[in-house]
Amino acid sequence: MTASAAVLELTEDDVIPIPGKPGQFILRTEYEAWLAAPVDDSDHHTRAAAEYDDLTRAAALTPPPCTNDLRYVAEDLDHEHRLQIADTCARCGLRSLCDAYASKARPTVGIWAGLVYRPTHPLPNIATHQGEPSAFT
Repeated sequence: MTASAAVLELTEDDVIPIPGKPGQFILRTEYEAWLAAPVDDSDHHTRAAAEYDDLTRAAALTPPPCTNDLRYVAEDLDHEHRLQIADTCARCGLRSLCDAYASKARPTVGIWAGLVYRPTHPLPNIATHQGEPSAFT
């Protein structure tokens, strides 16, 4: 008895390139399933309501430099922009309030107090920080 290996033929439409990882791809079906999967982040903000209130009150008096800057919610930034953001956050007068909120709420996206927060559920076949912050440097 001989065993035959199944050959999977893929087209460009079947895969999605992984940004920042040349030559690496994810199957479109796996990516779409990941996008459709429910994420239970219902209590992220609730558990940090006091910290959020403190941050928003302070930001109303002194708007932070990240206000209306889309780089703070961008998924992929080049190294130069990441360093600029890290420097801006380090000098921000609201950094401690921002950090207090983010440390407790564990936001699923964005840059908070100079740290990148990522989705709480990992992409299939891709290592992520699963809701943990990662330093820029």
